[in-house]
Amino acid sequence: MARHNDFSLKVKRVLGQALREHIPDKYPIHLEAVPKEGHEDLVDLFIVTDYFKRLRFFKRVDFVGKILDSQLPPNDALRATIFPFTTREAERVGINAQIAQSGEHPHKQGTEKAALRESLKMEG
Repeated sequence: MARHNDFSLKVKRVLGQALREHIPDKYPIHLEAVPKEGHEDLVDLFIVTDYFKRLRFFKRVDFVGKILDSQLPPNDALRATIFPFTTREAERVGINAQIAQSGEHPHKQGTEKAALRESLKMEG
């Protein structure tokens, strides 16, 4: 079972603050940093915000990547995989409720995260 570790909590905190500086307040941001199973030093970043409606997928990844690069040392920034979604896209692949729920309960991990990764593999 994946559990938050120091690295994932650090990335979530830093990225959450930085995204809020770049994304207007009218767009809610749901962010979850999930450590990869078996790799404590790697993290998947699931970001859901309707601010991304104006950007295509690779522009979203580039946008978040630049923010991540400016906030973390290069080594740390390279250890994160970015998954940016709009609310509608997240609902379509079934992750929006899971991310919102995990945001309310930061210590709740496990089968929901595994299901999230599996649904992304099937979509991709």
